[in-house]
Amino acid sequence: MTKLWTLLVSVVIVLSGAGSQVLAAESISDLPFEGYYLAPEDHAIEGLLFDENQLFIYLDEAFAEKAEGQERVAFLEEMHNFPHPDLKQYTDSVAELYLEEAQLDYDLKDIYQEITEKITPEMSQADVMDLINNRIPGIYYTEKNEFKYYLIASPSVEEVDDQWQITLFGKEIFTFDQQEDQAVLIDQDKVEYQFIPGFRP
Repeated sequence: MTKLWTLLVSVVIVLSGAGSQVLAAESISDLPFEGYYLAPEDHAIEGLLFDENQLFIYLDEAFAEKAEGQERVAFLEEMHNFPHPDLKQYTDSVAELYLEEAQLDYDLKDIYQEITEKITPEMSQADVMDLINNRIPGIYYTEKNEFKYYLIASPSVEEVDDQWQITLFGKEIFTFDQQEDQAVLIDQDKVEYQFIPGFRP
């Protein structure tokens, strides 16, 4: 009777914790959506591009004049200006704590070695940067031709209660709901992004 009671209690505990299901994903490419999603016209963010393990966040040309989305852009700017620190400046225990809290449990030396082995003579500099950005977390700002964008490289991705949460250095970048037709994403601010097939900025 005692063993049966223990078993029942264990089952109840497991079931009570099942209300908030969290599933890890390997990368952006594991999301059930990809490609380019266009934001509303009045938004400071023009659109989002999901490409391999990178998220490109394109800013509207006149993003500084757009009322909607300014907080999200300011957050990205703050993250870009204060990237994760060079952990060599800290003691081992502080560095380990930071890696744990920021979900950065990786060995850069090993990853760079893996990347080096994939580089071939015919690769361009952009190809090599893609290899790096698909493996090593980071946030970068670029102005190229008519485009201004933040690149979120190799973020963490989790599915939480049927929503997709994208984080970098332990901070939430976006959380998305996907409509059933998969043509619309809705972020944590209730902004809707419309899928544009075959388009890449």
